Amino acid sequence: QGSNFTYFGRDGREGQKDINIVDLPVTTMDFSGTARVRFRNGRLGTATSYGIQYYHTENHRTTARGELFSVVSLSTVSAAATRTGTETFVENTTLGVYIQEQFDWDNRIFLTLAVRGDDNSAFGKNFDAAIYPKVSASWVVNEEDFWNFDSVDQLRLRGAWGKAGQQPDAFASSRLYSPQTGPNSQPVLTPSSFGNADLGPETGAELELGFDASLYDGRVSVEFTYFNRVTTDALVGRTVPPSLWPGRAGDFAGAIQLVNIGEVKSWGTETALSVRALNRPALRWDLALAYTTLGNRITDMGDVERIQVGRGRAHYEGYSIAAISDQRIVSAEFVSGDRGAVTNILCDPGVGGDGPNRLDFSDNPGIDCADAPKLVWGSSQPTSLVNLTSTVTLFQNWRATANLDGQFGHWMHSDYLGARHTSYPTSRLVYLQDDVIGQAYRSVTRNGLAFHKGGFLKLREISLSYAFPDRLAGRIGADRASLSVGVRNVGRIWIQQEFVGGERVTDPEMSRPNYDFQGESGGDWPPLSQWTMRLNVTF
Repeated sequence: QGSNFTYFGRDGREGQKDINIVDLPVTTMDFSGTARVRFRNGRLGTATSYGIQYYHTENHRTTARGELFSVVSLSTVSAAATRTGTETFVENTTLGVYIQEQFDWDNRIFLTLAVRGDDNSAFGKNFDAAIYPKVSASWVVNEEDFWNFDSVDQLRLRGAWGKAGQQPDAFASSRLYSPQTGPNSQPVLTPSSFGNADLGPETGAELELGFDASLYDGRVSVEFTYFNRVTTDALVGRTVPPSLWPGRAGDFAGAIQLVNIGEVKSWGTETALSVRALNRPALRWDLALAYTTLGNRITDMGDVERIQVGRGRAHYEGYSIAAISDQRIVSAEFVSGDRGAVTNILCDPGVGGDGPNRLDFSDNPGIDCADAPKLVWGSSQPTSLVNLTSTVTLFQNWRATANLDGQFGHWMHSDYLGARHTSYPTSRLVYLQDDVIGQAYRSVTRNGLAFHKGGFLKLREISLSYAFPDRLAGRIGADRASLSVGVRNVGRIWIQQEFVGGERVTDPEMSRPNYDFQGESGGDWPPLSQWTMRLNVTF
């Protein structure tokens, strides 16, 4: 529950009070069990698991607003000259059941089979429960009799395949109406959401293959995973034909219907390498490297050609999710001299690269921007990530740690730069007006002044800790005690593109948190530097 009261205006008689009451009850129920049996003199084991899960949430919000108070001493909503109130109620229920069977042979070969069924109140009335099977297996190879590689202490091969789903929003399947004032001031209902009785969850099927290995008495360890995921029945917003939505075709919210027609393929690798580079009684040095590759592509959007995401990104069939997208200007001329207004603006025709709607980047002549399509500049999501942690331990008490973090292979849309170049006279581009391509973007689309490559490498964290000797901790009756000091988001080491149109890119990690997909920033706060000091005492 929250309340705020503010006065404004010179006479002190104006004011506003808001009261928000939120009730968010959550009800859960879990019932599960496991039965274990061993056969063949204990060599073959089975574990049968089963369970039922119930999850129910409610969101009940009540608001009251009062405006225009006659005197300062009156501060209740009922004392205001103008009073309004709203009430909303949303509930969602999920019921799931599962059964799983796990087999193991000599505790080194494992096989797991499972199936889960979910039903959700957001599913359309014509959609049955979702069924998600899975199977996984692993083999501890180094425990086999034939294993004789002394340098490899442990080796485990693993693989898994399974399905999972994501339900739509609570009211996505329902046809909704909103109250309006009709003829003769009579109350009427008008459609506000088309709904879809056949709506179901997005379903993803993922295959994972990998191994875990330990070498040279544990001084080196390696983990590797390859994954391939196919998301079918992806939720896509489709425009409702005007014949089914009379008078509302131009209403973006009401004329869009969620349907299960999309397909997205994702793939990648995850590699983790840990090395004890130095191991002495008084000095130890450990390195941990993690490297990830990522990729995705929309392979089916039904009959939907393009879906705008935010201001500068869009979904296209055949390209990555929420790709950076808009027109690209290839040439322009000043009307006179070497600054000021421009003319003869030509745009990329989008006939090069890997297919339609791809940036050309060739010597092909541009076309009139009025006829040019919006193009895919690149992925808005990193295609590779790297993380390196170095830890030095001195005399078993002092420990210093530094962490490097980087992302590469993607584009960003920093919308605050586009706004600066088109709305503020302090921008170099606006003030000088001597950049012919920049001037052309100002008249065609400001997004071209906000697109930039988003790769970066940062010193993410450094820390220093000291573990007190046991005798010192014992003086206060403690078993252990330690003190650590650290800094998070220390600084940027490298950035792939630092300037756009003469303006500095503030931070490639600035991203609007309320967006479903990364890659767009509206001038929000970058990750802030944080100092921490922590004292841990264990009794």
